[in-house]
Amino acid sequence: MNMGYADLHIHTKYSCLGIFPFLRFPYPESATEPEEALEEANKKNLDLICITDHNTIKGAIKAEKLEKDKVIVGEEISTTQGEILGLFINEKIPEGMTAPETIDMIHGQGGLAIAPHPYSAICSSVGDLIFSLELDGIETFNAYHRDGYSNRIAAMEGAGFKKAKVAGSDAHYHEMIGNAYTEFDGNTKDDLFKAIERCKTTPRGKQTSLIQAIKWSVSVTEFGLRTIVNHDEGLFSLERLNLKRKLAYLAFGLIYFAFPVPMLCAIAGDAMVKRRGKKLWQKFNGIK
Repeated sequence: MNMGYADLHIHTKYSCLGIFPFLRFPYPESATEPEEALEEANKKNLDLICITDHNTIKGAIKAEKLEKDKVIVGEEISTTQGEILGLFINEKIPEGMTAPETIDMIHGQGGLAIAPHPYSAICSSVGDLIFSLELDGIETFNAYHRDGYSNRIAAMEGAGFKKAKVAGSDAHYHEMIGNAYTEFDGNTKDDLFKAIERCKTTPRGKQTSLIQAIKWSVSVTEFGLRTIVNHDEGLFSLERLNLKRKLAYLAFGLIYFAFPVPMLCAIAGDAMVKRRGKKLWQKFNGIK
């Protein structure tokens, strides 16, 4: 049987939930169109992709309508105990429940529950709950986590985890799609589902590059500016934005686009993430 390749963790423009704390306006976590995600997946020769936007399946449904046999409907759900990926679902899972309640709802739809970046230093994660939750798998490699430590801990702890180990790009920019993927026997959605159930999956991939991270930051800033200028309420509410805050966003965007601000911001952000990851690693190993 041929080997199949699936990226199980991809975000589109519908993952719009961020807030800049100092200016209190929303920004998109991704500017990727569902069509763009499919084009990139085909370019990377991926057999399957799972669109897992934050607390919505809108992007996944749109992508599935374009290529039903290639797209798995999923959602990255915010629980009170960390994020959970719901794969092979057909209805939105509400956020804000406990992890066990969320997993029960995923299974109630005939879906699979995966713990993404279970030991992340920067994202809401379930941590050691992987051993007590009724999960179907854990993400032992997440390409977007550039610190190196969180994936290492996930892989080490995953060695004692008796369910499937998978990988996902956690792509927030179209070029990131396929940076990490899950290898399985076959090439259909049914083949992948059975492979996860039987723990017959292999995580593969490479770390997202700093260049891709810079491109992501520029793309979402531009997308946020266009959303506010066009007053597009289709993605997130702009009601709280008065003229002063809109002008502040526009000013921020124009400053951000000036060379070499995106590069400097990406380098500073990367250093912060790695510092947090190192602290997590030291805590994990009991190093003071």
